Amino acid sequence: EYTNTLTTKQMRWNVSIVPLPGGKYRVLTPRECWLLMGFTNEDFDKVEHLNRNQLYKQAGNSIVVQVLEAIFKEIYLKEKK
Repeated sequence: EYTNTLTTKQMRWNVSIVPLPGGKYRVLTPRECWLLMGFTNEDFDKVEHLNRNQLYKQAGNSIVVQVLEAIFKEIYLKEKK
């Protein structure tokens, strides 16, 4: 199963932006970054009180659990052959 890729650009002030037509862009919120990384709204609500930059950094330093699971499944299936 595949999905579309969200293309973002890392800006110097440590946020991700989504390019839009006409040279415009939209900054992703910390919540959106967390949701893209596979966290739930409840997970984000627990840490929402943290500094905005810290929230971006934590999302960027995480790994999407579903991606890690897929990698492990592929390794396991190749080892079974």
